[in-house]
Amino acid sequence: MIGAFQVAAELASMGFVPLLTSRNTKAADIVVFSERTSQNVVIQVKTVGIRTSDTFWLLSEGDGSRKPENFFYVLVKLHQKPRPNDFYILPARIIQRSMKRTQRRGSVWFQVYRKGIVSFKDRWDLIEYRLQFW
Repeated sequence: MIGAFQVAAELASMGFVPLLTSRNTKAADIVVFSERTSQNVVIQVKTVGIRTSDTFWLLSEGDGSRKPENFFYVLVKLHQKPRPNDFYILPARIIQRSMKRTQRRGSVWFQVYRKGIVSFKDRWDLIEYRLQFW
């Protein structure tokens, strides 16, 4: 939940209204609303902790399914203060293309690797654009 709260704080500082969903809501952690345009965006947050590698984020198989155009993922890497956290903002279609499936010891894992998404670091403008013009 720390990642979701961090994302909500960033969005609120941009003037949007982030609404955190209850923890058992599937696929949507935050719904963001623009009071000016009455547009909304749905966000799924994936977070890796301070002591966790920032080379990949774990996903679920359902993250690879088709999502609406207003659906985004924000991948968060938490850091020890005073270093700021890292945010990668990706439309769902990019997650679908970037997702890798790995099978090890009978388990199946889905992940997205940082090296494939570095150009999406701090791309809050993608969400701003969607909320302002659609």
